[in-house]
Amino acid sequence: MKHGRTKLMSILFVALAVQHGAQASEPPASGERAEMNFHFNTLGVLQFGLDPSFEWGRRTTFVVNARLLNTGVLPYVLTAAESSHDSFSYGFGLGIGVRHYPMSDAQSGFYVGAGLEYMFGKSQDNVDDMAAYSSHYLIPYGTFGYRWWFGSVLLGLGLLGGVAHPIAASAEPIGPSGCRYSDSCRNDAATFPFTMLTLDLGWAL
Repeated sequence: MKHGRTKLMSILFVALAVQHGAQASEPPASGERAEMNFHFNTLGVLQFGLDPSFEWGRRTTFVVNARLLNTGVLPYVLTAAESSHDSFSYGFGLGIGVRHYPMSDAQSGFYVGAGLEYMFGKSQDNVDDMAAYSSHYLIPYGTFGYRWWFGSVLLGLGLLGGVAHPIAASAEPIGPSGCRYSDSCRNDAATFPFTMLTLDLGWAL
């Protein structure tokens, strides 16, 4: 009888240990999830570049981001489309925004948001016009999408749409024979749509 009781206590102890271990490995509950995360749009390499972003808050969050234009395809494609002699040199962006998750207080589920981004880009024509062009833009945008959490890892799918408005533009000659023609050093920076599909990947901090 004593032996049976000891065996039963051992089984209960093992069961409690297994249960405790399972609970420890479960992802944190929504209310326990970190209020800050780091994420980036993995599809940025096919669009306007990667955008390392920090987000903090719960149901309503604030987002700050950078944009590395040289890591995306579109700046090179759009520059080449303007002229066969033009090539994209480098560029970056800095942005602030806000998101709202109406169905959750843990940065999850459906969201809507808006923000403003400053973007700078430089291109050059060192074949014909012999000039370098610098352009500055302000981009108001809206966004919506859906976010999932897998433990401390996040995945989000969404759409961002805005318009890039030029706020300043300049041109300068390249070398002693720069600005070869009368209009070579004229930088007519134009407004263009700034729309991207987003596939965010990140983790809680």
